[in-house]
Amino acid sequence: MLKVLAPHVEAGWPVIGLEPACLLAIRDDYRFLGLCEVAEQVADKAILFEKFIAKEKMAKRFQLEFSPQQQQVLVHGHCHQKAVAAILIAVSIESLLLMFKTALGYSDQLVPAVWMMLAAVGLLIGLGLYVYLSTRTESLLHQNNGTKPYSGQKLHGR
Repeated sequence: MLKVLAPHVEAGWPVIGLEPACLLAIRDDYRFLGLCEVAEQVADKAILFEKFIAKEKMAKRFQLEFSPQQQQVLVHGHCHQKAVAAILIAVSIESLLLMFKTALGYSDQLVPAVWMMLAAVGLLIGLGLYVYLSTRTESLLHQNNGTKPYSGQKLHGR
């Protein structure tokens, strides 16, 4: 895979992934394994599709306008996206939109807006606990094994 991606990365192109597990293998696992300099370069250019679109939109290189929808719109987040809080962002945006509707006079949106805000806070607290506990667990495992936690450096000088 690195042989295929390397020329594109060297030409300055990003590696845009649709499947989080595959992209995270390129971005995180290849780097962790310290495979080679090419793996580092490819990992540096790897980005999820939605993150790429958001980045391009913020840089004003991508114009995308959404129109208001009268029907309910459902979002099913990928399990990896949930793990990195993409759903938290979506819930926060939805709750802000409901708050704006309330401010514009749609008072029937207040209760759903408050529930969405509470959901966002709950997700944020849960994510914080997850990060804290996983970091603490990793630290304890390394302590018991007599190893050092991964620091982002290449392994064995490779």
